[in-house]
This record gives sequence, C-alpha cells and structure tokens, in this order.
Amino acid sequence: MDYKILGENVKKARKMRNLTQEKLAEYIDLSPVFISHIESASRIPSLDTVYKIADTLKISVNDLLKNVDDINNISFNYELEELFILLKTRNTLEIHFICSVVKNILENITNGSIT
Repeated sequence: MDYKILGENVKKARKMRNLTQEKLAEYIDLSPVFISHIESASRIPSLDTVYKIADTLKISVNDLLKNVDDINNISFNYELEELFILLKTRNTLEIHFICSVVKNILENITNGSIT
C-alpha cells in the first residue's frame, strides 16, 4: 500500500466533501492531528480506520488507494452507484417520473436556463 497516495486521496476527497480535518476526525472518532498525519503519510492508519474514512467520504477503499490524478471521477462513480441503489427500490411508474424530471432538468441546463 502506498501511504502517500492514500494520504493525497484522503485529502482530495475530504476537500471535495467540504470537510475540515477536524470534522472528518470527529465523524470517525480520531484526532485531527492523526488525520493530518494520514494525509501527509507520516502515520499509517489501520485498515479499520481506512474503511471508516472511505465510508465517511463516500468513496470506496479501492479508490482511496488508487494512483489517480482526477479523484472527481471516483466521486462521480460513487454518486452514480448511490443513485442506482436509490432507484432500484422504486417501482416502474416512479422511475419513469424521476427520469422525466431529470431529462427536464438536463434540458434546462443545456439551454442555459439553469447555471
């Protein structure tokens, strides 16, 4: 495991979620100093801590460990997965309605009505 990559990805994902080190630490019951050490790769987190961080940041553990330049794509994939999970509990009529609403929103964005 490359702890430098892990630390960089934790930091990027944390910032994407608009979380401070203090808030992330609070959510997973750690000290902010330890989060700082993880992000700088000066301390090695337990596997349990890595799982807690991933869960809190809404990102997979695998994605936290990947050497990627664009963590936004990772977060996007997680959001798509979350959307799929939400939709699969809905009935056909509800899904049709949701799709219609989403299409309408996307058309408005494309036409410049929503920025």
